[in-house]
Amino acid sequence: WKIGREEGAPLRRTKSLNMDNMKLRAEAVGADAEDAIHRLFEARASRNPDACAILSGDHVVRYRDANAAANRLARFLQAHGVGPERNVGICMERSAGMIEAILATLKAGGAYVPMDPAYPEARLRYMVSDAMPAAVLIDAHGGRALRQALAGVDKAPLLIDIDADSSLWSELPCDDLASGHDVDDGRRRAYVIYTSGSTGQPKGVVTTHRQTVATF
Repeated sequence: WKIGREEGAPLRRTKSLNMDNMKLRAEAVGADAEDAIHRLFEARASRNPDACAILSGDHVVRYRDANAAANRLARFLQAHGVGPERNVGICMERSAGMIEAILATLKAGGAYVPMDPAYPEARLRYMVSDAMPAAVLIDAHGGRALRQALAGVDKAPLLIDIDADSSLWSELPCDDLASGHDVDDGRRRAYVIYTSGSTGQPKGVVTTHRQTVATF
């Protein structure tokens, strides 16, 4: 899968869930270091709604459609406790839906935590216990992996299947969520990446919107 860059032109294939690799080309919309990542996407969707935003195999998702889908899901996430400085796990295979899940998390004010379904069960279980996500967005594959990893765990987070549960937010408003200091502050965390820690346990590394935009 690929993410659109110029009008109608796909960007290179990405290699990880790290937002640094998404390269939304902030300079194309006049961004500065205080811009939130999702606002850059919204600006492009407003300017070029019919341009290719995501290319997944032969499936093309336009900016208008990707932005609307993310807005609906973001409202559902907010209704279930997601907001500024709240983590949201994303345990999914790479797909257009995964990108929409990332955008929805950011639009809701949260920070996303990528959880590869291929990780060992112990690693997934530790990441969930350490990140304490308000919810985890899953697909069928990620759901199977995470349910196995969390079997028997008390107070497991809410699991939201973006395909099977989509009817829960499909009728919600699709316009952009209201701006606000808490949601749009560039100093707010955008995502948390877990790397190998010196003690053998993964360590969560926080990256802010400001840091991410500065790399574009």
